Amino acid sequence: MPRASGQSRAAAIPPRIELALLREAGGLRLAISDSGRRLGDVPPHQLFAPFFTTKKGGQGIGLLFVREVLNRHGFPYRLAPDGAGDTCFDIWLPAPAA
Repeated sequence: MPRASGQSRAAAIPPRIELALLREAGGLRLAISDSGRRLGDVPPHQLFAPFFTTKKGGQGIGLLFVREVLNRHGFPYRLAPDGAGDTCFDIWLPAPAA
């Protein structure tokens, strides 16, 4: 399909989501990367704000709910864009009992 005038080649590449489970000192890290550029220029303090959304028709409760579950279980996390514009969500889990 031809691209519209001025549309970049990068815009024609479909978004990808990658999952990785990595061993780290003291446990595991679940790393999730999304190339959909959904965070854009959103300030980090707004990401978990109630009813804040970047989606048309979004309700703004998804990340708020995820944060609440992670906090109640004591799992550290990080959600931020990387230098390439991808969204990276990392969750650290304790090492399984031997």
